[in-house]
Amino acid sequence: MKTPNPIEITVEVKGASFVARDYLITLERRAAPLVEVWTDEPVAMGSEALVYTTFLKETAPYVDFVVNRFAQVSQTSFMASGEGLARLALDSPFCERLLRADLNSCLAAVAEALGLTFVPMTPVVTFPMDWLFLSTVRNAFDQLWRDYELTGVRWHLDFLGGKLLLLPALLPGLPIEIDELAQSETEKGIITDILPNLRPFLPVSYRGETRVIDKVVLNGKTKQAQLDLAGPED
Repeated sequence: MKTPNPIEITVEVKGASFVARDYLITLERRAAPLVEVWTDEPVAMGSEALVYTTFLKETAPYVDFVVNRFAQVSQTSFMASGEGLARLALDSPFCERLLRADLNSCLAAVAEALGLTFVPMTPVVTFPMDWLFLSTVRNAFDQLWRDYELTGVRWHLDFLGGKLLLLPALLPGLPIEIDELAQSETEKGIITDILPNLRPFLPVSYRGETRVIDKVVLNGKTKQAQLDLAGPED
């Protein structure tokens, strides 16, 4: 199955929008997004940017990032790169003492510290405990998941919507069939056409097995996506 039209990538910052002439976007389940875009106009250092995909005249947000590197490639070509906004939030300090707090209460406290709203999207019942958090937001998440022995659920920082979400480990819905989408399989992963909904945690069906996207790389130069798959429980 071939995509009937190429996907367009645009980058929006406050007061400006840029078409990406080239791009390399890497999303992983357990790492901050990495974004590199090449544009006809400069994108200011420190900008909070949002990447949009446009496919078949439908535009949707794909990933956010903070510009931490900028270079002028030529008179009319500029490169900007950076990491997802979540990286800054995860590394920020979180030092709190919470008494008789369950998982939702703890996540609500983390969300408040980040200026977000906590929204549980999947039910998880946990008993209240006394908590002492003395490090970063990332370590607070790790501590909660370790001490409650949580499986099948995950957190997600949605800065576009201003929310901290508690989600199922897999995105809901039937697995997407990618056998016909796949062009080849290499040591680096499965090479496919680029579609706007390719992202980590998405369940897919490949060679008769249900897998989950662990990593996706969108390559504007080749107009291809590279997918690494994992087992649903990995």
